[in-house]
Amino acid sequence: MQVKKEWIHPHVLRKLELIEGVLNPSRSWDIFVLASAAMVTFITLVAISALTIEVPTHIVGFVTGLAVFILLGSLILHWMRRDTDDDLPQKLKQLTVTVPLSAGEQSYIQLVLAMTEVDTLSEQAAHDMLSQANILLDHLVRLDEYRQRLQEIVGTTSEIDLHRLQERLRETTDAVARNALQQSLQILRERLQQRKRVEAHMQRTTALQELILQIFGSLRESLLQLKAIPAQAEEVDVGSLYQHLSEVQNETRAIEQALQELQEMEQ
Repeated sequence: MQVKKEWIHPHVLRKLELIEGVLNPSRSWDIFVLASAAMVTFITLVAISALTIEVPTHIVGFVTGLAVFILLGSLILHWMRRDTDDDLPQKLKQLTVTVPLSAGEQSYIQLVLAMTEVDTLSEQAAHDMLSQANILLDHLVRLDEYRQRLQEIVGTTSEIDLHRLQERLRETTDAVARNALQQSLQILRERLQQRKRVEAHMQRTTALQELILQIFGSLRESLLQLKAIPAQAEEVDVGSLYQHLSEVQNETRAIEQALQELQEMEQ
């Protein structure tokens, strides 16, 4: 099945551009064609100028023929090296070994590569499946951002700090010092409570990320089975993905709301 480049998630396409200049230097060939066209124009002008000073006809013909040859050759080479969907699998494979990718991006690319290996998969089924995979990858990217922001909030406070302050309070007899330590204990308890809430959200975030990775893996396995045991493309179950997607969207909204509450507490 030929997967069209425009179906691929923009996040992956941006990373794909990092290696396209090596595997398919189309931009370099664009520059080459433009340079060749400029050269042809220059040679043509020289040939025209030569006519005014009565240069032999065979020399003018040679120069003109050379200009046409360079132009046509450049266009042919550019056409041969044009960017097509046929070399997309090779580019994606190269991407997985040359550019740092997250676990979600790796799983997504492996799913796309599995699609390209199934000849019996219809274009509509592939498009529908990849559309849902793109939405899931959107959520993975957002969840990664949430997790990073939660890690900035979580802090380093621990129960050990609480026990240390409690011990100091027991050993302190000065009234002013005890009052300061009691206030410190109250602040520390609040920080510990907030850390526990943040850690709970981080656990939910990790669980949601794992859910999406499992969905990618399940879809890929379905495609590999279809490749090993050819059947009707419609037998690939993409409908169950909608239910998983709905669950992920609901959980993502809940985490987003919780994160907003935590940020408001920090202000």
